[in-house]
Amino acid sequence: MTGSSHQLTVYEGSTPVGPSAPELKGKHWWGTIDRPSQPGAIGHSQIGPQWLQDRPFLLISDVDSTLLAEEVIDELAALAGVGAKVAELTERAMAGNMDFSDSLVARAQQLRGLPATAFDEVRARLHVRPGAQTLVDWVHSLGGQVGLVSGGFTPVVAQLSSELRIDHHLAIDLEVRDGALTGAVEGPIVTARTKLEFLTRLREQTGLPVVALGDGANDLLMLGAADVGIGIGAKPIVRQSVANYLEAGRLDPVIGLLGHSEI
Repeated sequence: MTGSSHQLTVYEGSTPVGPSAPELKGKHWWGTIDRPSQPGAIGHSQIGPQWLQDRPFLLISDVDSTLLAEEVIDELAALAGVGAKVAELTERAMAGNMDFSDSLVARAQQLRGLPATAFDEVRARLHVRPGAQTLVDWVHSLGGQVGLVSGGFTPVVAQLSSELRIDHHLAIDLEVRDGALTGAVEGPIVTARTKLEFLTRLREQTGLPVVALGDGANDLLMLGAADVGIGIGAKPIVRQSVANYLEAGRLDPVIGLLGHSEI
C-alpha cells in the first residue's frame, strides 16, 4: 500500500479509562494508534492512512483455523477413526513441511467409506469464531463484499456461506458413491495458487481493495497479494511473513486492525 503507515495495537477486554483511553473501541476489544505496545496485546497492524476512512473493500478469508476454530478434515477423520494420522498430515501441510496437494490427497484417502452425511454431523460440531458475523456485517455496511476460499470441503463451506451471508466461496469436492466417500478428490484442489487466483479474480470483478485473512503456509501467496494481509492465530511461518496479525480467539478485532471502531 502507498502512503505512510500507522502502528495499530489491539487489546482484548473492556476499554480502559483515564489518559490511556483508546482511539478504537469494540464490544470485546480496544485499540490504540502509534502508542507503545503494552502487555496483553492480541494484535498488531501496519496500515496506510487511507484505511482510517470508511471505504468499501473485499474481505477474503481462509476457513479452517481462521473463520473456524477447527480443521474440518480433522473432525471428519475423528468420525472415521483416523484422527491422529490425519491431524499429523494437516499440521505438516499448514506448517509448510509437506506439499498441500499431496497432503490433501493422502488425508482424503483416509476418509474412504465415511458416510456423506458426516458433513452434516461435523458442521454441528464446528465453532465459527466469535465476532465473525460482526466482521462480515461491518464489511457489508461499508458496501464491501466477503469471500471464503478453502482447502476444505464444499458441503461445509457452502453451508457456512449461507449462514453468514457470504458473497463468494470456493472449496474442494470429495467424490461420493453410493452415499459414502470414495477417498478420492473430485475436481481441482484448492492450493495456495488457487487462493491467489480467487483473490485476483474477485479483485478484478469488484474493483475493490482487498483484505485477506489466513493462518497457514498455503495462505501466504494470498496474504502477500492483498492490500492488507492479516495472519489469524498464525503458524510461525506466517507470523514471520506478515506485518499484521491477530492472536485473539475472535475475529471482530480485525475491525480495529483496519483502524476503525466497531459499529
